[in-house]
Amino acid sequence: MIKKFKTIKNLNWQWAWKYYKKKLWHQFYFLISKIKGRSYWEVDIDGIKVKLAFFHPYQHSFARGLHFGRHGGHERILMSIWKHQAANAGEGIIFDFGGYNGIYGLIAGMVNSRAEVVIVEADPINVAHIQQNIRLNNLSNVAVKNLALSDYSGNVFFRQH
Repeated sequence: MIKKFKTIKNLNWQWAWKYYKKKLWHQFYFLISKIKGRSYWEVDIDGIKVKLAFFHPYQHSFARGLHFGRHGGHERILMSIWKHQAANAGEGIIFDFGGYNGIYGLIAGMVNSRAEVVIVEADPINVAHIQQNIRLNNLSNVAVKNLALSDYSGNVFFRQH
C-alpha cells in the first residue's frame, strides 16, 4: 500500500493526463465502430488490401490508424519491404514470429499463394485475433501456431495482468 502512495505522489500528472486522454479516445472510437456495426478495417499496404478485425480498443486503434494512414511511416516501409520479400520468396514456408494481429503473415499469404505461411504467436488472445483475420481475408495458405520460441529449453509461465 505504501508503494502505491509513493507512486501516486511521484506521478507525472502531465504524462498521466495525456495517457488517459489517449486511452479514452481509443475507447470512444472503438465504441463508435461497434455501434455502427463495424467489425474490421480494411488497410492498403502498398496496393494489397488487408482486412483487420478488432476485439478490443487497442487492436481497433491500430487497424483504424493504418486504414487512415496515421501510423508511423516506418511501419508502412517495413510492411512494404516484407511484401516484396514475401512475393519473391517462391515456394516453401514463410514464418512470421510474434504475430500480434498477423498482418505480416497475412500480407505474405496474399502476395505468395505458392508458399505456406506460418504465424507463431504465444498469446492465446492474439492467436484468436489472428485466426479471425485469416478467416476474414479467406487465406487457405496461412496458419497460426500458439507457440513461444526461445533459445531456452524448458517451461516458462506467462501471467495475464
